[in-house]
Amino acid sequence: MTAQETDAFILRAQDLGEADRLITFYAMEGGKLRGLAKGARRSRKRFVHAFEPCSLVRLEYQEKRSMVWIEACKLLDPHLALREEVGKWACGALICELILQLVPEGESQNELFPLLRQSIWQIAQERFPVNSVLVFLCRLMVILGYMPAISHCRVCGKMLRDDRIWGWDPTRGILLCAEHRSTSAGLISIDAGSLLLIEGVRNLPLETIWRLQFSSSRRLSLVRSLLDWVSHHTGKGFSAMRVVDQIPLA
Repeated sequence: MTAQETDAFILRAQDLGEADRLITFYAMEGGKLRGLAKGARRSRKRFVHAFEPCSLVRLEYQEKRSMVWIEACKLLDPHLALREEVGKWACGALICELILQLVPEGESQNELFPLLRQSIWQIAQERFPVNSVLVFLCRLMVILGYMPAISHCRVCGKMLRDDRIWGWDPTRGILLCAEHRSTSAGLISIDAGSLLLIEGVRNLPLETIWRLQFSSSRRLSLVRSLLDWVSHHTGKGFSAMRVVDQIPLA
């Protein structure tokens, strides 16, 4: 067995037995993996404070059958700001949950680790972290192929700039202009500006998408709508959203 070494973000840590911990992480090399940290609950040297979700670490591990064995873990950045405010903590937890639920294990995607790194940093620094969650979610959906076409009305082809208010159907992933949305039930009202921002997240370079600011009155509803769309296709729910929903001035 060959030892591997990589930077990684901790997604989840679960106690296993009396002394061990089962760690799920997203690695720069290797993607999402599960690893057994033997004796982690008793160790005061190898693993101390290293397995908190959203922490950036340097892992040494060996591959064994269906999971890896973690030999050592060095804490690089604990992102302490996430743990000082419940809102930021909830946003970080939601990002981890999205990766846990949606990303296949063992499949490395070049775009995903930089997205995760920048998203967690942005949430830790931003005054309104839900905006960063929304940008992350839009980009993640593009990378994973969940983001539907939202550039025009599905019925008549009218373009975004030609109407002010649109109807979004999260279960079918279709967009309808003002004329045709009145004929469909269960639509979410969404303004053209928000749709143009989503298109910006889809198309702009990663380094610049964080400049995009969604309206404070629409951020949470947009996150919910996008999660409804993902849940409709995957059957997966996101428990951290219950806390994110309660963030004031999100």
